[in-house]
Amino acid sequence: MTEAYEQWCAERGVPPLPAGPLPAGRRPRHAFDRFSPGRTVDAVYSLYDPGGRPVLAAAARHGLRVPDDLLLVCASEDPAYGRGDPPVSTVTLRPGVIGEAAVAALVGLLEFPQCALPGQLTVPAALTVRRSSGASPRG
Repeated sequence: MTEAYEQWCAERGVPPLPAGPLPAGRRPRHAFDRFSPGRTVDAVYSLYDPGGRPVLAAAARHGLRVPDDLLLVCASEDPAYGRGDPPVSTVTLRPGVIGEAAVAALVGLLEFPQCALPGQLTVPAALTVRRSSGASPRG
């Protein structure tokens, strides 16, 4: 994800503005406080759950409205993001599907050790678009 973001920025001549890693002694809940009014941040993608909640809290502390002033998407498996105000768009890495694929590959190797390794398995992530990323409410 970071590489894709950096490539997007480079193609548009925009300097990337990553939020992490945090300096020693800084608490994760304040990682997004640098995104205050006056900064040119208009969207945040949080790579790790529960990153969406600290972004929402920081936006509120700085008087930013999600999605009007700041768009937000986070990686999470937590269905509660869909029930918040605003509902937060999430990317799932589909751990259940990854687990099933890993177990199937392992069983295949154990049952048929003479066969070649299956190679790289790719499980695509899935995006659930909600209002925090500018999606229109469904009605």
